[in-house]
This record gives sequence, C-alpha cells and structure tokens, in this order.
Amino acid sequence: MAGALAISVPASPWLIICAFTLCLFMGFCKRRLEVAALGNDEAATHYRRTLAGYTPELLTHLITLSAALAIVSYLMYATSARTIHEFRTSSLVYALPLVIYAIARFAMVSMRGAYNGPTELILRDRPFQASAALWGALTLFLIYQGHRLDAWLGVAL
Repeated sequence: MAGALAISVPASPWLIICAFTLCLFMGFCKRRLEVAALGNDEAATHYRRTLAGYTPELLTHLITLSAALAIVSYLMYATSARTIHEFRTSSLVYALPLVIYAIARFAMVSMRGAYNGPTELILRDRPFQASAALWGALTLFLIYQGHRLDAWLGVAL
C-alpha cells in the first residue's frame, strides 16, 4: 500500500491479498521450522507459548492452504482486467510456473528444517533465489514486451 501511495497509483486488491497470503504462508513456515527444531511440545511451549497450539500436521495443512491462496491470488491479479489494462498485456500469467516453484521450494525447504527461518532461507537458498530472480526478470520482460507476445499468440485485449 505504501508503495502504491508513494507513486500515486491505486493499489490492486488482488496484489494486497497476494501479499497477505504470502505473509501467512511465511509465518506458518516459520512456525513449522520452530516446531521441528524444538522437537517436543514442552520445549516448544517454553520457547514460545503459542507453539503449544500447533502440531506439525496442522502447520502442514496451514502451509498448504496459505500457499494455494497465494498462488490463486497471484493468478487473479495477473488475469484481472485492471492489471491487463494497466500493463497492456495479458501475459503476466506466464510467470505463474515460477511463482508456483518458488512457493513450493520455500515450503519444502522450510518443512525440512534446512534453515533457521524464512529470512535465512531467502538469503541463502540458491534455487529459491534463482526462481525469484527469474520471476522478476520475466515479469519485467512481460510488462515491457508482453504486448508483442500477446500479438504473436493472437490474444486480443
């Protein structure tokens, strides 16, 4: 919202929902890492009282749910009439495989407990970083050249 305000453009509701669900997803991944690292319920409760209410199975379900919501909200953003009009292309949807891979990678690495938290994962996991960088590059390409791809594919806006 602050970014949209800073550049004087209206914030997309789907982008706000996507950011919210990604935050939920990362929060549940962090809880899953903590539960896995601490091992037993007593240690988890001593470390953080709220962890007593979480089980690995519940967190797995919450991670899956929030990941699915983040993916769907990104898809809704990429295909919304407002986004297509704003960027003059319907091609942003083609970045979806990278979004799915990045979210799946984040979940998989979090559930394995390979890093101490989401920040460390983002800063150190090369496959995640590569997918995020590729998504960013592809998104920029689609914003600036997507209209050519639409024309080539015969997509009428």
